[in-house]
Amino acid sequence: MKFCSENRLFRPASLLAAAKVQRWVKMARSFHRLTGKLLKTKGESVSQRGIWTLLRMKSSASAQCHSCQQSGGTAYNRKRGKAGFSVQRNREIFGEGNMIRPRTIQLTWAVFLASALLLLPANAANASTTTTALATTTTATGTNLYFGPTAAGSNDGSSCANAYAYNDSIHGWSQSAQQSPGNVLHVCPGTYTGSAGATAFTTVNSGTSGSPITLVCDQGKATFSAPYWSGSSGAWDVSQKYWVLNGDGNCTIANTQNGSGLKYAVKSFGVQIQNASNVTVEGLTVANICQHTSLSDTQGCVSGGTNDEAVNISSSSNVTVTKDTIHDAYIGVGVWPSGDSNLTISDNTISRTNWGIGGFNGGALSGIAITGNDISCVAGSASCNWDTTNDTFHHNGIIVFPQSATISGMVIANNYIHDINGYANGINQETAHIFLDPGGSGVIASPEIYNNVLTTTTGNGPSNAFISAGIDIGSLTGVTSAVIANNTLSGSAGWGMGSDTNAVIENNIVVGTQQVEYFDSGANGNTVNYNSGYGFTQGWASFGSLASWQGSSTSICSGGCDKNSITSNPGLNANYTLPSGSPAIGAGANLTSLGITGLDKGAPQTFGVKYACGSGCVSRPSTGNWTMGAYPSGSSSGSSSKTPSAPTGLTGTVQ
Repeated sequence: MKFCSENRLFRPASLLAAAKVQRWVKMARSFHRLTGKLLKTKGESVSQRGIWTLLRMKSSASAQCHSCQQSGGTAYNRKRGKAGFSVQRNREIFGEGNMIRPRTIQLTWAVFLASALLLLPANAANASTTTTALATTTTATGTNLYFGPTAAGSNDGSSCANAYAYNDSIHGWSQSAQQSPGNVLHVCPGTYTGSAGATAFTTVNSGTSGSPITLVCDQGKATFSAPYWSGSSGAWDVSQKYWVLNGDGNCTIANTQNGSGLKYAVKSFGVQIQNASNVTVEGLTVANICQHTSLSDTQGCVSGGTNDEAVNISSSSNVTVTKDTIHDAYIGVGVWPSGDSNLTISDNTISRTNWGIGGFNGGALSGIAITGNDISCVAGSASCNWDTTNDTFHHNGIIVFPQSATISGMVIANNYIHDINGYANGINQETAHIFLDPGGSGVIASPEIYNNVLTTTTGNGPSNAFISAGIDIGSLTGVTSAVIANNTLSGSAGWGMGSDTNAVIENNIVVGTQQVEYFDSGANGNTVNYNSGYGFTQGWASFGSLASWQGSSTSICSGGCDKNSITSNPGLNANYTLPSGSPAIGAGANLTSLGITGLDKGAPQTFGVKYACGSGCVSRPSTGNWTMGAYPSGSSSGSSSKTPSAPTGLTGTVQ
């Protein structure tokens, strides 16, 4: 920046002098007070008019400085006064009676600039401005571009009335020219129709950490419809860095002819995230990717032995999939890592899927959080739409099955998984609500499973367990050092929970299962205590009664098995909180020493896309006994409040 020789305070060396900066700010504040007095008679505030005065003066001065630099002299005009501030303009701005005299206006431009900076709104001109010692750095936020099913108006992308066609070969949203860092690509209302196997949107450029590129459905309802979307790139294909795909509750991606009895039965993805990083997918509805509606359909939607998925994540890191509504797919959210890290799948509502969240086979994965989700098959039904006569599919809420690599840093917490069920032809077709099932040399190291509400409201529930963390898989080391704590498990199931090696299993409530716990032969080193088991029909573990289990001599448990556990009815309310006087209140162990921050609070009362604490998220004490189950005693006043409920209005339509 160059300035006239008269304005010595603007020399770069002076800009670095803190004392002068402080003096400028002090002078600016004085100028504010003066300006406020002068404008008081006109009933205007400094912020309303003073800023525009300053900016106009700055513009005039800049022109004079430019003239000064061109001639090598000093821009000074006695008729106009210092820096081009004319006496006539003085009268226009402040009024005849309040006119500032020439001597008064001999404030330097440092004062005016400081004043402008103090008055200027933080979001001025839709740009982010950082101020340091009166030096400003402005970063543009990018360009807003609008796209519709077809071109509209002047076809310049300035609004939905003048939208580009989304698939235009020059101006479409998948063209490189439209995908600059900071750009916002707005999806206009309407139906975006694709051919069979097509892809509607593809990322070709990356954003930056400070300026991601955004695709957002903020203009109204929009539907992306095809007989089936591509099984290799999906309807929306993300393979770049720093992207936000925001459905904003308005965008639906759907197949119309894929599934039982329909024209097609092939692999298809709604959203594909592959070889990408720093990506967020939120607020979308992904529907009918595969509509399985027949007991005789033993294939589903498969190509090359691979099933369909509503959202597919592969070989990607720093990815968040949140607040999406998903129904009718073999897998709701599929994860296939290859050295990936930091994945988050949170607050989604997933139904009518064979696996709500599943996969995890392939390479290593470090850091995966599955939290706040509402997962079911058919809520309130004893059957699942993925049932078959010969049990082709094994239903699970969450299934993790690495075969040759290690998954570490896995957190499964604060989820509501219910009504997975599945029963046909005399076969119970659900394996587990949460199924950690490594095979081969695959390992799941130190998973943390807590604050989950896992229920069966009707039907048979899982044939194995609500939480099966490496049990009954033929290996004692597939899952190591699991923490299974403060979960509430209620309803029909083979077992409540189990894990084999160095696990911590404490503070859980189990109601209505056949067995409370299960351990394989050879299991060892587990800390198992402070659990509540009630209404079980086949024994606490493999030892029959709780007393027999407690008195057993076994290496399964370190320091004794369930020494402080109880069999009294916890009296669960309809919303799975505890009534006052429940024997489970204050009967648990304080697990603060585990150092799991998420355990410091209990579960929320509403899960999925409408995630909300309600009367939940109650803090657990840092000292003293904890309450068993997902909800600390403060979550309930003794009566049923808002029950965690399955989503409504979700249907699978055969078209």
